[in-house]
Amino acid sequence: FFLSHSGHELIGILSAFHLKPKKDYFLPYYRDRALVIALGSDLKDIFAAFLARDSIHHSSGRMMPDHFCDNTLNIPCQSSCVGSQFLQAVGVAKALENDEIVYVSSGDGATSQGDFHEALNFSSIYKLPVLFSIQDNEYAISTTKKEQTAGSIENVFKGYENLKVISVDGSNYLDTSNALIEAVKYLRAKKGPVLMVSKVPRLGAHSISDDPKKYKTEEIIQKELKKDPIPLFEKFLLDEKILSQNEIDTIKKESFEFVENEAEKAEKVDFPKVESVDKKLFKPIEIIEKIDFIKDQEPITIMDALNHALKEEMEDNSNILVFGQDVADKKGGVFGITRGLSDKFSKKRCFNTPLAESTIIGLAIGLSMTGKIPVCEIQFSDYIWTGMNQLVNELASIYYRSNGEYNCPVVIRIPTGGYIQGGPYHSQSIEAFLAHVPGLKIVAPSNAKDAKMLLKASIKDPNPVVFLEHKAIYRQRNFAATLEPTKDSIIPLGKANVVHEGEDVTIVCYSMMVMYAVEIARKLKKEGISVE
Repeated sequence: FFLSHSGHELIGILSAFHLKPKKDYFLPYYRDRALVIALGSDLKDIFAAFLARDSIHHSSGRMMPDHFCDNTLNIPCQSSCVGSQFLQAVGVAKALENDEIVYVSSGDGATSQGDFHEALNFSSIYKLPVLFSIQDNEYAISTTKKEQTAGSIENVFKGYENLKVISVDGSNYLDTSNALIEAVKYLRAKKGPVLMVSKVPRLGAHSISDDPKKYKTEEIIQKELKKDPIPLFEKFLLDEKILSQNEIDTIKKESFEFVENEAEKAEKVDFPKVESVDKKLFKPIEIIEKIDFIKDQEPITIMDALNHALKEEMEDNSNILVFGQDVADKKGGVFGITRGLSDKFSKKRCFNTPLAESTIIGLAIGLSMTGKIPVCEIQFSDYIWTGMNQLVNELASIYYRSNGEYNCPVVIRIPTGGYIQGGPYHSQSIEAFLAHVPGLKIVAPSNAKDAKMLLKASIKDPNPVVFLEHKAIYRQRNFAATLEPTKDSIIPLGKANVVHEGEDVTIVCYSMMVMYAVEIARKLKKEGISVE
């Protein structure tokens, strides 16, 4: 499989030149091969990815070609879902504290995605140093820009405060270089994000499965060929007498020989072993169980247990960040779980987000790739669906598809379940769906002591955890309230607990159903049936 990048080379090469490899972060899309090479990626690894070989970087044969990933170059693992990288780039930028820049790119087609708008919005609110590099070749496979955007991309988005918008001829060396100088200066000064729209030609097909002659006239094809940045740059070098024709020919000859040599090296790289297909789904972790309780204290509710767990973990680890809709004080979450956190730890560590679930999860992914530990909140499980692409296609698979180069220690807290007269949009139970997603751990506590210890274990886990909190037992005291575990108490995820012993029948359940199962067990005991 092959994706064309001819016509897009100049913007990538110059971006690598004006930015700082290994210091800045890069979330490139599949036509950014020139950028990745210019950043210093081993060409052998790029060829090996084409051949699905078990190379060190670029997914080690687990992804299609041009899905770049190299943690030595600050290139997080990219997916096939166009536009999903924007919010992750914003998350990376939110974590940065010095003058680093985050480069994120796409074609013009991906600007139709809602994630693009959400990313521009959030990065503009916080003046984040994100360079949105849009490589506008006027086609999303065969769909023209007129069929996608009501006006020019650069004019549509000029309304965002703090966003600098630059339009440039991406085939012109001087124009592109000067535009990047302007953009980098603005970004390093932390004035806000930059949207840079580069007009480039797509000189080949979208991929080997595409035939552009079906939707491009010969006139359009010939016009695009005249915008090829490589011969235009050669002409510039000759006109300015920077290089002679002989020197250019020598560079070409040496480059072709180098490329051939690297391709031959890639062919000698082994294929991934069959037995590795299910490896690196989760990053290993060992948690040793320790249970003790605070003495001389009344039982606490699940709501209190979760709040205390968050406070204790945030005190111990400054990398933990809490965010979501309404989580900051004075509200402290619609159920009060995060109350007091922003007052105690500041709004840098506990902050509100826009009402956008994709933003929340995409932000968490990016933050986690820099070493932060996001504990984010989706206000109700019923509203998770607009964030499902970031959750299922992105977050859940990053450790696996990066072959362990990146992991995402993200906890997503979600109030869930019915029994509070919430109607169809405040009563959904989503665990059955999520439990079938490879790469996610699902936690659903039934009582206060388990809730506190399991949330602590989830925060310490290097893998993504969805932490489901049944709304109907937040404040319930008959069964769910318990003595409070001490600060150091913890239990590992995935270990069953017997809450009622029996011999005739076993009930396996979780969350609020544990309370009902115990009630049933007690009733059946009177009838001579022993329930575990």
